[in-house]
Amino acid sequence: MTENANELELKKASGETVGINHWADVFYGVLVAPGQTMRVLSDASQYKPTDTAVLFSLATVLTSSWIASFGASGGDAGVAAQVGISICTLFGVLWWVGFSLLLFALSRLCRSPKHNLASAFIATGWAFVPVYFINPAKCLLSVPVLGSVVLIGLVVWMCALQWFAFMSMLDFNQKRMFVLGFGLPVIYKLTLLIGLLFLLGIVF
Repeated sequence: MTENANELELKKASGETVGINHWADVFYGVLVAPGQTMRVLSDASQYKPTDTAVLFSLATVLTSSWIASFGASGGDAGVAAQVGISICTLFGVLWWVGFSLLLFALSRLCRSPKHNLASAFIATGWAFVPVYFINPAKCLLSVPVLGSVVLIGLVVWMCALQWFAFMSMLDFNQKRMFVLGFGLPVIYKLTLLIGLLFLLGIVF
């Protein structure tokens, strides 16, 4: 890996490298090396949390939420459908903000060396990548079992990305993450539950 924060390179299985300095590069990193990519995104010393980087994360949340909610509307162009799409997109952004603030607060409480607020927004925002694939996955619902398995897999994938984001920024191992999950205050668990219900809502 290079010293320059925005020239960090991820090693691929083939031995090639891909630089993380553009939206498409990070998108690719989330697809092929999610754990390593989340470690990079959550660390301000490796991936500089610039305004552009935060905007990339916001763009991911906005576009993925809008595309998924538009698909859930069945392509309806009516006023009610447009209002629903806007509400779902806004809810996606609010969920992102809530997750980011939760992660930042936990990083401070746990005295993690990675407690940059912008990095929290970046890491949690990129965990929305699976939402892009919800509409294509719905096309498989006509195939018994397969469609449901794929959609559930997308939900699990998104939860896993958030798990990686939290684990990386808090500098926790798997065991400590499980302990944290059981020990979170009720308000934090409600935040996670509301977010999961939102995701399930636009999936099904």
